[in-house]
Amino acid sequence: MALRLSPADTFLSFSEFVHGFTLLAARCFEDALPYVRRAIVAFPNFPSHYALLISCYGHLGLQDQTKMLLAHRNSLPGPPLTVSLVRNQLRKYATGPIIAEGLIKAGVPES
Repeated sequence: MALRLSPADTFLSFSEFVHGFTLLAARCFEDALPYVRRAIVAFPNFPSHYALLISCYGHLGLQDQTKMLLAHRNSLPGPPLTVSLVRNQLRKYATGPIIAEGLIKAGVPES
């Protein structure tokens, strides 16, 4: 509803990200894709968006798309994306294992 009521909101990317994150947590991977993609378009330099998209691709068996996406994500500032990084960052959240599982399926390195 918030997305429909405020389509020009400067925080729209965050809403898209959270919506995609929620759908990924519910294991609705295909449904999560458009939201996460729009979040990336709005903020292409935010590394966390890429982890979600790569995880979705992994769950859906779309490994071909992940190689280029992972390389781009790892060109952004900060540490490279690894499964252990995500496990550490999301260790307190029930969604952490779901995201990590997708990253493993996508071929993201453990450490």
